Amino acid sequence: VDINWRPVFWSHVKEDDARKQIFDFASTSDVIKITDEEAMWLLGISPEKALAEPSKVRQCFRNCRAVLVTAGALGASYDILGHKGHVKSFSVDVIETTGAGDAFTAGLIYSLMASEIDLKSKAIGNLSKDDENGIDFSVQFASAMGALTCTKEGAIDAQPHLDDVLNLLEK
Repeated sequence: VDINWRPVFWSHVKEDDARKQIFDFASTSDVIKITDEEAMWLLGISPEKALAEPSKVRQCFRNCRAVLVTAGALGASYDILGHKGHVKSFSVDVIETTGAGDAFTAGLIYSLMASEIDLKSKAIGNLSKDDENGIDFSVQFASAMGALTCTKEGAIDAQPHLDDVLNLLEK
């Protein structure tokens, strides 16, 4: 689940009630994508700490097997099945950031599935080197997807093609 906190969609309830509902829903998820700022809003974990220690975020959610903390130009950190890392953001000419988080999440799902990493069957902390390499590549792929989406206007038309992502990863 992508937390994707947007107060405008929750104007009919108190913010604390929205926070509880979002937290309860996210707590049922295996994979959570959250921004560093949303970690502060939802969990009370500072943006700096969430980015430096994504495990702290993962531990807040009882069923979570993977957490990704995105922070725009500061990159993204992750704890996926106990394998932790950080990817720097790609240097691109930013036109608009709309859809970057969605592209990141889509890229992660695509790449994890292509790598055949089964988050359900793997034990936390018990990954092979191939699994770890696949996870690292998947997060890099996701980051490239998000970055390329920022180079065009709009959320849908800006979504990159596979060849564009692979080319950026090769640079």
